[in-house]
Amino acid sequence: MALENWIQERVILATTETSDAVKQFALETIAEMPVDNFIEIREGFARVGVWAFQNSLPVFNVMTSGKQFSVLIGMRPGAMFHLGHLTLMRELHWLVQQGGQPMFMFAGYEADRLLSADDAKAEMARFGEKYLKFIGDSLPDTSVSFSDQDCQELQVLENRAGKCLLARKILQLYGWDEGVSITTLRVPAITAAAFLLPVTLFPKRPTLILSDVHQITHAEATKIVARQLKLPLPSYSYRLLLPSLEGPKQRMSIKNSKSLILLDEDRDQIDRKLQRSFSGGCLTSEEQRREGGSPHLCSFFKIAEILQPRNSTTSMYQECVSGTSLCGECKKKHIPILVEKIHKTSRL
Repeated sequence: MALENWIQERVILATTETSDAVKQFALETIAEMPVDNFIEIREGFARVGVWAFQNSLPVFNVMTSGKQFSVLIGMRPGAMFHLGHLTLMRELHWLVQQGGQPMFMFAGYEADRLLSADDAKAEMARFGEKYLKFIGDSLPDTSVSFSDQDCQELQVLENRAGKCLLARKILQLYGWDEGVSITTLRVPAITAAAFLLPVTLFPKRPTLILSDVHQITHAEATKIVARQLKLPLPSYSYRLLLPSLEGPKQRMSIKNSKSLILLDEDRDQIDRKLQRSFSGGCLTSEEQRREGGSPHLCSFFKIAEILQPRNSTTSMYQECVSGTSLCGECKKKHIPILVEKIHKTSRL
């Protein structure tokens, strides 16, 4: 694999940490990619934070031929944008360059909010403003948005999907028990319909769904529906999520303000959070000079990776693992640059 060491380690670590899901759901991991005509495509995905796929060939084939494909992005309305959204924007931008056509599905049902088609269009515009600030490009004019509560085609597809999903199978797949509400039981059918909507609207284009490993059960429910309705299976790319500022065992979550950095926080707040973010260093400076640090355990390193050029991240990685730079020295060097980048993204 012609990838930088830190990218190779990142995808190998993700594969190891999710080995049960990899086996159970037959994920195609970049760490174990075959030698074929799609090596460069997989490497491109890896560089924007993707570590695994499902049913990749339909999208890989159109990417090599230069044809268009649909890219489905699921979001909640009224999102409070944080650094984690930048990983999504980075992948989406690369896919647009490869021929991807963005389709945004806003989940008003799960957010318990009535959402019209106009509301969904406004939500896409909100996302587009942040996307422009971070990426430097606008969303394509061909981007479209949908509300899961105000889309007739989706409602028809949901009714069909619901007839394909047995309650017993859904309880088993999602790990739910008999105490689950009817409202929650409806989510798999809505999600499967959303995942299959692009191919019903644009039957000549394969669909790539931007996902993470926490949504893998939705992919399995969609597989059941697609086979029974004789619809093409979507492709899925699984990207890495940013870890919590408090450590690598949790991800950034809007439910914990200490775990994340919001894009609209002021400079001082951003600076303080970056200073306190979890580092991958050793217990003593002497040990770290001798043994080197562990950047893949470091929340700060993973934040820096999405905000700075790849050559800067490669240099940062090398200085860490060689023990050339201690955590405090690394933060002192990089924090001013990262604060400016985040602040630039927040200004509208």
